[in-house]
Amino acid sequence: MTTMTETPTFQPQAPRRIEDTGLSAGFLANLVLKTFYYRTDMRGHDMARALHLPFSCIEGQLDDLRREKLIEVKGAEGNSLSTYRFVLTQMGRDRAREALLISQYVGPAPVTLDEYTRGIAAQSGGRDPIRTDELAASLSHLVLPQQVIDSIGPALNNQRSLFLYGSPGNGKTCLAEAIGRALGGDMRIPWAVEVDDQ
Repeated sequence: MTTMTETPTFQPQAPRRIEDTGLSAGFLANLVLKTFYYRTDMRGHDMARALHLPFSCIEGQLDDLRREKLIEVKGAEGNSLSTYRFVLTQMGRDRAREALLISQYVGPAPVTLDEYTRGIAAQSGGRDPIRTDELAASLSHLVLPQQVIDSIGPALNNQRSLFLYGSPGNGKTCLAEAIGRALGGDMRIPWAVEVDDQ
């Protein structure tokens, strides 16, 4: 593990099978149907790209959806399921609408809350404590009472949440950005996080 000021060594592993995603088969099937609903026809590998998953993770889903007559093959550019062009059937459109009533999310496959938590912990665990002079330098362009600076340092070093509140225009965003610069480095965060199939 490196410190936050260096390039993070945390590298999430790409899933190879649906089980590796931590997502339920039903959740993934609904995500595929909702994606088809908005994108009409797609090749198998285009669907994998839209979900940001390897084709091996959705190949079984596409086959199952085809067997259930929720999608059908419109054409093919080769022998592989990844080159088949799929479209929703009427039954598939109905199921996609039902899925959209439950959750309107359509996009890259999310990571589970457990994976998100592990990833954040792995990236922040090796960070060196921030010194008072480093924090003061990062906040020097802001006019802040000393008690605010004195409160921020311990919260950052204890790796606890910091809640910034106040009326619009009081500098919350400027303060958050300055705190981010004080911490240094980048963190990898997922596009979306799944909790209880949402």
